[in-house]
Amino acid sequence: MTKGPVIVDQQAGDLAKIDGEISDAKARIKRLGAEYADAEEKLDDARWNATRKAMGTARSSLDALETKRAEILAGIYVEKVEPKQQVSAAPVQRRAWEIDEKVLKARVPEYPDIKRGSDADKDEAFFKEYDHSVNYWVAKIQDEFRQDGFHPDVKVGLDFMATMIGVQKANFLWLSGRCMSLETCLAEIENRPTLKYAGVWSASTTYVPGEIVSHGGSSWHSNIKSQGLQPGESNPASWTLMTKRGRDGKDARP
Repeated sequence: MTKGPVIVDQQAGDLAKIDGEISDAKARIKRLGAEYADAEEKLDDARWNATRKAMGTARSSLDALETKRAEILAGIYVEKVEPKQQVSAAPVQRRAWEIDEKVLKARVPEYPDIKRGSDADKDEAFFKEYDHSVNYWVAKIQDEFRQDGFHPDVKVGLDFMATMIGVQKANFLWLSGRCMSLETCLAEIENRPTLKYAGVWSASTTYVPGEIVSHGGSSWHSNIKSQGLQPGESNPASWTLMTKRGRDGKDARP
């Protein structure tokens, strides 16, 4: 019996092969990630740099494999034939991140627990803490990029930069306006007159709104800032009668 021709599904074979290569690449990246974390924890700079470079190479290889698989699946992949005696290009040199590790490992800066204008508000305390906060968060964000395998030479579009700067400026102006509103409300509350006993009225004393004096056996409330204006019916705008003097010889009995 004559055997028929064996039909080979080339695409299925190519996909199976590329899937195996992708699986191996992902496993390698996982191993390098563990090695990277261990080197970082032990502050082994030489091993950390070598592992970082290896991770970058492994990720690039994985990207190429996934692109190749997509082209095979779409039926558009063409095997590239490398020209003979091709001179390999020099490896691209990438700058390393320049991160202040001491700042990065310090505590997250907090807003100073200091009252503005108090004795503790000295030596530019607020400005120094603000600088610490900026330095920490810059180092923190740089470290997150580093851990994700990015390098500081990555190009950024101007549209993205415009968005970042716009958001930052809007936040600054918005929060500044909010702080000004709160400070205005607080100042109004602090400047409201409060009741305070100022003793027996004296013509030489200056009284402010909210102060209470004794005069002629009665108690009077100061309505305006004044000096020499005697409490009584002659100055109704300056003083308001609070408690009236009782009649002599009349005890307050039930």
